[in-house]
Amino acid sequence: MIIFIIPIVITFIYTLISSLTDLKYNIIPNKIVFSLWILGLLINLMFTLILNNLFFILSSIISTTITFLICYILWKIRLWAGGDVKLITGISSIIPINYFYYNELFTNKYLFIPFSFNLIVNSILISFPFIIIYTLLIKINKIDQNNILDNIKWELLLFNLKSSINNFSTLLISIDNLKEGMILDRYLLNNKDYFLIKQTISLESDSNLSLTKSKNGLILKSKSCSGLTNEDILVLKLLYDNNVIGKNIFIKISIPFAPSICIGYIITLLYGNLLFYFI
Repeated sequence: MIIFIIPIVITFIYTLISSLTDLKYNIIPNKIVFSLWILGLLINLMFTLILNNLFFILSSIISTTITFLICYILWKIRLWAGGDVKLITGISSIIPINYFYYNELFTNKYLFIPFSFNLIVNSILISFPFIIIYTLLIKINKIDQNNILDNIKWELLLFNLKSSINNFSTLLISIDNLKEGMILDRYLLNNKDYFLIKQTISLESDSNLSLTKSKNGLILKSKSCSGLTNEDILVLKLLYDNNVIGKNIFIKISIPFAPSICIGYIITLLYGNLLFYFI
C-alpha cells in the first residue's frame, strides 16, 4: 500500500542526516533519534487505526523493546556507541517489519521477524570495508605526507593477533589536542601511582575513565565508546601536570557507524538479510 512509503522515506532521511552528523561531529544528536522513536509509534498507531489492525502498533512496541535490549548488550560490550543504539532502536520503532512485503503479512507463511534484526546484521557486515577505508584515510591525514607508504607498510608488517587493533586503529596525540568524545586507548602506568590516580579520577562524579590493575601495572583507558568527557580531559591534564602520564597518549580512532546503518537500511529493504546469500 502507498501509505507504507511514508515511514520508509522518513527513515531514510533520518539515517542520512544521522550519517552526516556522525561523520562531521562524531555524534548522533538525541533530538534526531528520540523524534524518530516518537514518529514511529505515532505512524504505526495511525496504521492500526486506518487498517483496523492492532498488529502495527504491537509490532512496533515489541520490535522496539527487543531491539533496544540487543543493542544495549552491544553497547555494554563496547561494540557500539550510545547514538548507534538509539538510532537502530528508533528505526525498529518506525519500521518494525519490512513494508515491502506487506502482502505476505497475513498469510500462513508469514513469520514475524523484526526488520531491525536483519538491519543489525547487514550494518555490521557492511561496516568492515567502511572501517578499513575510514581508518586508512584518518591515518593518512595524520601522518607526514612524505612517509605515508612507509607508515602504512610498517603498521601492516606489525599486524598480529595481539596488537593489530592497537597498531592499526590508534593515533598518538598531544594531551593539549584532546577533544570530547575521543576514546583513550590502554595506557600502562606504575602501580605506585594508584592512589593518586584513583583520587584524581574520583574528583569527577561521572567519569568515563577506567583504572584497573594488571600484572604489568595499572591500565588507564576509556570505559566505553562514549569516549572522554571534558572532565576526563581535565583529569588527564592534571595527571600530566603531576608527572603521572606523558605529554602524548594513544587514542582509538573513532569509527562513525551511522553511515553503515544508512547503507544497511537500504540493502535490508531491497534484499533482506545478506547472510542468507552466503549460506
